[in-house]
Amino acid sequence: MKRRAFTLIELVMVIVVLGIVTMIGTNIIAHMYEGYIRSKVINKLQADTEQVLDIISKRLQYRIKDSVVASNRGANYLKLSDPSISINHDVLEWIGYDNEGMIGEWVTTGGINRFAGWSGFIDIDNASTNSNGFVTSGSRLDKTKIDIDNLSYGGVNLNNNGGGAAIVFKCSHNSSVKSYGYLNNTHTNVYPVHKTTNTQLVFDTPPGSVDYCEHYYLAWSAYAIVPENVVNAKDGNGNDLFDKSTPPKHIKDFDLYLYYNYQPWQNERYSNHNTKKALLSKHVSTFRFVQTGSTIRAKLCLRDEKTNYGFCKERAIY
Repeated sequence: MKRRAFTLIELVMVIVVLGIVTMIGTNIIAHMYEGYIRSKVINKLQADTEQVLDIISKRLQYRIKDSVVASNRGANYLKLSDPSISINHDVLEWIGYDNEGMIGEWVTTGGINRFAGWSGFIDIDNASTNSNGFVTSGSRLDKTKIDIDNLSYGGVNLNNNGGGAAIVFKCSHNSSVKSYGYLNNTHTNVYPVHKTTNTQLVFDTPPGSVDYCEHYYLAWSAYAIVPENVVNAKDGNGNDLFDKSTPPKHIKDFDLYLYYNYQPWQNERYSNHNTKKALLSKHVSTFRFVQTGSTIRAKLCLRDEKTNYGFCKERAIY
């Protein structure tokens, strides 16, 4: 039986069809791979953004709310609630109270004991509460000292006059920036203290007269979130990246650091003291914050330096 061979036209048509199918398949595979890379990068950026915002939120959760300020790299301090804050105020600072010491959980030979390291309450009626200091009922300041020693790397000593610890009364009403020591050594809302017994705190320098209220915060550190190493972001070809505003503005790329273990009420600054700092994230393109009432809204954007993909997220901190 004689077999029929393919004609030249049929062979050409088969080659053309195979070429079309190959081209479509290659494009599909390329798009699938691009989608996979994009999804992988975005998922990582999302997880990293969430992690950084969690760290910031947990620190800000234990802030003394009236102490939060914004500054232009440690200058021109303004309260975060001030409507005149500009985009140049890119450093966020606040005084945090000693949450770890207040929680009060220590391992002893009998197991885990839970009691307040500092109770936050003042026994106003006690005869030992006067212009020199006060009795803080229900406290175990010896345990608080252990926590502060460990967390401050030995930089703060609750036993010593001038050791770095301080209190802020919850009824403090001086709303100026300098009342917390940011501008100079004037700190009318902050009283440096040290302990003499497990329930007695005394002022390092007796103020003469004190407007006591029953509740107080114990603090030993301020905190600052600071952008550093700020440069213009570039694409893979080394060209500057711009946003979609009119006129377009450079997209920035910087590292975000958390500074701690310094005391503004002792005339210390995050930038000129032996301050500890921790890297929160590299390749940040945006860190913005605003205060509404007593709530802080923070916006954070991270970018991937290889693909130029980015991810942004906002968080409300009460």
